Amino acid sequence: MKKEKKEKAGFLSADKGFGHAFEKLVFPLGLCIIYIFFDLLLGGGVLVQKNAFLTLISHTVMQAYIAWGLIFIFSGGPDFSIAGAMVLAANVGAVAVTDWNLGYFGLFFFCISVTVVLQLISTAVRIHFKLPTWVSGLAMLMIYEAIGAVYTSSRSARGLTTITLGADQCRALGRGAWPAIFLIAGTVIMHFIFSHTKIGLNYRAASVNATVAGYMGINSKKAQFLAAVIGAVSVGIAAALTISTNSKLNAFTGLGSISVIGKALATWLLAGAMEKRLSKPVCILLGAFFTAFLFNVMTRLNVPSGTWQDVANAGFILVFGALSFAGTKEVVK
Repeated sequence: MKKEKKEKAGFLSADKGFGHAFEKLVFPLGLCIIYIFFDLLLGGGVLVQKNAFLTLISHTVMQAYIAWGLIFIFSGGPDFSIAGAMVLAANVGAVAVTDWNLGYFGLFFFCISVTVVLQLISTAVRIHFKLPTWVSGLAMLMIYEAIGAVYTSSRSARGLTTITLGADQCRALGRGAWPAIFLIAGTVIMHFIFSHTKIGLNYRAASVNATVAGYMGINSKKAQFLAAVIGAVSVGIAAALTISTNSKLNAFTGLGSISVIGKALATWLLAGAMEKRLSKPVCILLGAFFTAFLFNVMTRLNVPSGTWQDVANAGFILVFGALSFAGTKEVVK
């Protein structure tokens, strides 16, 4: 009898082949079941119709790149300055296309470069002054938003609106196969960096316990700066994809830029609930698709996007956060 119990325990254990596969597939399968259920409930409008499905993928890829960036940028804690950096970078990239005629090269170069520079500044301020991440992050976010407000005011004074891409100006990245290409490439690259490079290993060690990482010979400050660069590159790509898909990204004040990464934050937390079974970048891919699908469902159910969808997003963050930190005994920072 004892032997039988032992065998049953091993059936779903990660030590056995089937149990290991089950552990990895339980969340993806669960998400697929929920997806198919809602899709059938709504008449198959997302799963069956090609254009609707491609639109869903284009929304997924933007949130996935932001969430991949959060994996690394949040290594020292929640640094929300990245939201302000993304907004500024997106607008500089748009200027490079419309005013400087630099095309896709200018869009990606300036979106990525500006995001990296601003995130390095935020990280340097936090480390140099030894501030809690949420304190330095919110302070730098307000500074970046102030810069964006000055930019908006200067354009308004000249009778101009927020810089907007024309219909024939770098608008193809949100259409056709491009979102899927970016999604597949991003998943492969981020999984490799996160799981199979020294940078990923050092980042994870430093983010868990910088003191212990130091005993292991890991330079914690260097690891955090490298993580900031990798994360900022990912968010910079998200900024370029957002501008190409939506044509513009308005500047915010009063910490409103956080709304830009709100869905990605829910994705990041959902990935945290799955990462014990799958690579976190892969979890981000699944979570981004699931989050985009939920908002697509709410839109089709005529849930107001400016109010109740925001309430739903806050609910997702609370639920996914609880799942992500379930079983954590120490205080969650």
